[in-house]
Amino acid sequence: FGRSKMPSDSTKKALMGLAALGAAAALGAALYFAFSKDEVEEELTFTKGSKAEAADSTTPAKAAELDALAEELLKVGTTPPKAAIPDMSMSEDDDSIKLLPDVGIKCKVPDGWEVACEDGPTPQIAAVKLFPKGLTEEQRMDPSMLGMHPNIMVMVEDTAEPMTSREYKDKSKEMAIRSGQGMMMITGDEDISVGPFEFRLEGSQPIPDPRGMMNIKFVNLLTMNKGCGYALQYIATEDSFSQHLDFVMEWAASIQIMDLVPRVPSVLQYTSAANQLQAEVPWSYTLQKENRNAKDGRHLVVSWKTAGSKPDIVSIYKLEAPASSAKELMASYVKLMSINAPSDNSYVDCKVDGKQVLLFSTPAFVVECKPEEGKTCTQEVSVLQAIANSLKIVTDAEKSVSRYVNKHHRFQFDITSDCSLAEFKFGTTAAMYSPVPQPEDVETNIPIFKVYVNKEEEDYADLKAVEEKLREACDDTSPMTDSKIEKFSGRDWLSFTTSFMDGPYGPYGPREEFRSKVYICLRDKYSFMLKWELAANEWRRYERALSALMESFVVHA
Repeated sequence: FGRSKMPSDSTKKALMGLAALGAAAALGAALYFAFSKDEVEEELTFTKGSKAEAADSTTPAKAAELDALAEELLKVGTTPPKAAIPDMSMSEDDDSIKLLPDVGIKCKVPDGWEVACEDGPTPQIAAVKLFPKGLTEEQRMDPSMLGMHPNIMVMVEDTAEPMTSREYKDKSKEMAIRSGQGMMMITGDEDISVGPFEFRLEGSQPIPDPRGMMNIKFVNLLTMNKGCGYALQYIATEDSFSQHLDFVMEWAASIQIMDLVPRVPSVLQYTSAANQLQAEVPWSYTLQKENRNAKDGRHLVVSWKTAGSKPDIVSIYKLEAPASSAKELMASYVKLMSINAPSDNSYVDCKVDGKQVLLFSTPAFVVECKPEEGKTCTQEVSVLQAIANSLKIVTDAEKSVSRYVNKHHRFQFDITSDCSLAEFKFGTTAAMYSPVPQPEDVETNIPIFKVYVNKEEEDYADLKAVEEKLREACDDTSPMTDSKIEKFSGRDWLSFTTSFMDGPYGPYGPREEFRSKVYICLRDKYSFMLKWELAANEWRRYERALSALMESFVVHA
């Protein structure tokens, strides 16, 4: 449980620069070869066994072994022979085709190779990795093995905002240069047409290694498909880079990108007790204002800012004068606002002061969308129509509340008006939340609440069996304490606390103690794990926020 030692600052900076090339919106999609068992942040899960001890790659014996292996495999000082290129053609009855619908990839598995889809280094990223058959996970994740086998993967990223392939490539390049701390060199940037990929970036960067600094080269092939960025990344030492480059390009040409499996979108459900209204908007919207007199004959019920680099402001208004139909209310609204537009239906697309305004009406409310900046709205009409269709009168609401509703995994919880919220499509991390805004200073400690949903391979009789499994996997550095069964919204939850030390290691040990409160429940074959994590010295400050969060958390049948 808890975390183990984090990478050194120099390693982090070097890796994050390269990683940004593989994932534009990620804060640092760490390269897989950079992960070792004493460097990776190990998230709590009870589907894995106890943590294995990592081999010490810094001992003289280990270093000598690595050097000998490097000489053997890389023939240091010479250019390794190019890898043979197997047949990459695909047919309908080809059993070497790998279909990965959850990430939208169909690809050839070359003879002598394996393809695996794994969780990425950040929750919004999945990684499809191609590696030589027989190579163990420990070898693939050992940084000391860099250069002894090719590192080939396709990063699939939920970008959380619409963008073109070129915008994705430019953002990737910008983040890589910024994160590289002046150490990264971009040596190539060109348009291509290789399989589904449209752009190619090349570069190099020195990187810390147990045997000293090592210069590595990389090539990234990038494209976008319906909100997901795809970045095929090949990384190798400078001496061995050309060995598999042609092979990688042939494999890239065999890849097909498909639309992801459809899923019911999550929403923010907003209830206004004062205005007796309930509305549903996309989960990525941010609350702006609520329950205000516009002083022009309208009353602002609520407004949100949409996500993306060109946000809109979406507002819900009601008028002082009631109406008998949606068309009648629209006619009154258009007249009140002196808008020169037809008003004989419930949808109006017009211009006000040179800017586009979209209006949708119901018999009681009007939904208005206008650009925060610029002249045109970026929200799709279908999204705004869905918001208007979701409006309903509620008479029994005791208070106004915003609620995150995950309709795919079927759970919900109340959120604060100025919170930080993220949702993820890939892996077991379903959502991440903090009741406070994301601070500008990344070193500032704020509570983080993570929701994990996992389909369990084992059958657990009850939560006591889960607790026993957890204790078997627990190590002495972060023991389970205060374990008990609690009930929230009609479900039993196993809860316990664990703590760990985090921060830069030095002669006096780690910098700071962190604490986690964990809740686990079972629903059929699925487990739900909620993890509230915070610096120990801030724990009491946010105890009431955690209590309110758990009281509102519901896992639906």
